[in-house]
Amino acid sequence: RWITGLEAHEKVLEGIQAALQVGFDPVKVNVVTLKGINDDEIENFTAFAFRHPVELRFIELMPTRNCFLAGQDRFVSNDRIKAEVSRFGELIPEPREAGDVAEVYRLRRGKGKIGFISSITQSFCSDCNRIRLRSDGRVKLCLHGEETFDLRTPLRQGAAKEELIGLIQKMIQQKPEGHRFTGSSEDEVVTYMC
Repeated sequence: RWITGLEAHEKVLEGIQAALQVGFDPVKVNVVTLKGINDDEIENFTAFAFRHPVELRFIELMPTRNCFLAGQDRFVSNDRIKAEVSRFGELIPEPREAGDVAEVYRLRRGKGKIGFISSITQSFCSDCNRIRLRSDGRVKLCLHGEETFDLRTPLRQGAAKEELIGLIQKMIQQKPEGHRFTGSSEDEVVTYMC
């Protein structure tokens, strides 16, 4: 509640159960671990993935434009989280496909999986194949990049399928090889090139 500002905990759990009941697979539950806020709940999150067929994904706190919540003080590395999770159950590695952002493990005798998205401590930019279409019709080629491309205007002007494909291909050719941001380690703030 403190993190989101909402009293929606039960609704979130109901939504996860509804997604499972109608057959969504996988159901991914993202957790950004914050030192002093929810890092004492790692065991509870792991237990949730043990009991439910979800992919619970621990995401390192990233310094995005809307998320500078005292990053240096709040950052928890996924190495630390993985060590804690391993105390509660054996982690069996799943194969990683090119472009996957998460390092995923099955929990022995558990129903779910645990994933680790380590944007700060382990770069995966070299095989990132993701782009994002925002709700305003702009395309972002990198989550941490500022540059966007307008796709809404050509769509609204009735651009032909071939024209849209060409536009998207031009955009993708401009996808950066990596990104720079100031992230946190357990002890200091450093600049990472992913």
